[in-house]
Amino acid sequence: MSLNKQELFERIRMLWPDVIELKSEDFSTTSVPQLLNKIYRQIESEIDKDDHWTQIAIWAYYQSISEISVTKGFKVYPREVDFFEFDRMMIQNLKGDECWEHEKRIYLDGTE
Repeated sequence: MSLNKQELFERIRMLWPDVIELKSEDFSTTSVPQLLNKIYRQIESEIDKDDHWTQIAIWAYYQSISEISVTKGFKVYPREVDFFEFDRMMIQNLKGDECWEHEKRIYLDGTE
């Protein structure tokens, strides 16, 4: 098996909306992090639980968007996540738990 990291990134990127905006009428009931989490959970629920690559990749993308959102205020553009940030989060997550050892080898080497 081989893995094309760039294709994985592009596939995950397309799952996210172009813009995530917290409307003024929502200020009292939610925050940007809560809104991002809600969208992440919605995307996650639509992914097959056995699709490990997509599951960990949407988490890495979510983490990257969350970092961007800190400086963006009430409007976040998920497509601003670049491949290098996504890749950094993927590697960090794959190294974070031994259960991902097999996937980590594939991700870092590009092949099984």
